Amino acid sequence: MALLKSLDENLIFINKNFENKNIFFEFIEQQASKCGYIKNGYAEALSNREENYPTGLQLNKNGVAIPHTDTKFIKKEFISLITFETPLLFKSMEDSDKKIEVKAAFILGLKDPNSQLETLQQIVEIIQNEEVIDTIIHAKEKNEIINVLL
Repeated sequence: MALLKSLDENLIFINKNFENKNIFFEFIEQQASKCGYIKNGYAEALSNREENYPTGLQLNKNGVAIPHTDTKFIKKEFISLITFETPLLFKSMEDSDKKIEVKAAFILGLKDPNSQLETLQQIVEIIQNEEVIDTIIHAKEKNEIINVLL
């Protein structure tokens, strides 16, 4: 799956807790920066885009978010995956007045607009599979997530 090529094991985090989305976005910026994936301003750009174009999705029983931002903040393409011990509130993609308790987030750092649609389609396929998303959300180790995505 092409998704796995961009998913960096160093950017898979399990059962993390964040006080709010901005602290979460700052964490992602720090981690992705260590790996050389992003330019300065990434966290702020994520926050601004999320405010204007929310990415929270309520599935049958799980909330998922797919935050991403403009390509100008990306040096090298990546995908980060984080599960939350305590769900993090995101606005709904379908209704920005509605809040979603997000248990997992796929953070996209994509440069190629053509690959963005393909990657989003792959992520939607993954999150629509209840067994796969449950495995991701309840994983205790990174290899559980990687194995379920193979």
